[in-house]
Amino acid sequence: MGNLLNNLKRFIANKNTVTILGVLAGIIVLYVGYNYRVNQSVATIQVYYVKEAVGSNTQLTEDMLGKVTVNKKLTETYKNLVTNLSQIKDGNNEFFFVNFDHSLTAGSLLCTDDLVAKSEKADQKLYKNLKKDYKLFMLDVDLDTTHGNSIAPGNAIDLYLQGKDETGKVIFAPFMENLEVIDVVDTKWSTTAGDEGSSPKYIITVVSKANFELLTKATMLSTYSFELIPVPKEVPYSEITEQKENIVNLYLKNMIEANSAVVGN
Repeated sequence: MGNLLNNLKRFIANKNTVTILGVLAGIIVLYVGYNYRVNQSVATIQVYYVKEAVGSNTQLTEDMLGKVTVNKKLTETYKNLVTNLSQIKDGNNEFFFVNFDHSLTAGSLLCTDDLVAKSEKADQKLYKNLKKDYKLFMLDVDLDTTHGNSIAPGNAIDLYLQGKDETGKVIFAPFMENLEVIDVVDTKWSTTAGDEGSSPKYIITVVSKANFELLTKATMLSTYSFELIPVPKEVPYSEITEQKENIVNLYLKNMIEANSAVVGN
């Protein structure tokens, strides 16, 4: 037994043995590291996608969804990809809705940022309480155009039109005045007014059908690069005594209508 131990000590103490063992250890480390990297690079995971086009404000159903296998690194880069249905169901086990300002194309991967729970959807009473021939108009805004998120429900605003005419001259003029602010919301339809940490996306106001069409056309005339700018009034909407939804610039109205097609019903 003693001879065996002595022989083992001499074997280990031999420089050649140490070198060989070091090389073998290095090879093992390299192999393990390489094998780990390969496994990581080929690791897969299943994510959800939509089988068909889904419009805004539409509630998802399980038959709309399919699963596809992707490289796991994709979910590390895009952390909002849906890998489990529990991510897109609320406490009542109901599927989320597609956000009001989004639509999903057939075959697109499902992302939580594009969806919203029923409890967080826009207040449906806004639609139920609309008078006949009136519509909700959502004005695209940001922190700057809402004057640091200081515009709030109940305020009165005027809309200025900013852009260029046919000759390239700059236009910035009052267009429509005395509109009521119904709400100011972000992309999840959460009210942002007065919240310094929020990012306002839309001012919601109610306008007549004719003015809804006029304002929508104004935002679509790419030739003039028109932009509607909200300007808050000093008094709340409830104290406005002048004409509501008053178009104060017929020149701009005529310019918009002259560059819009008339489509019959």
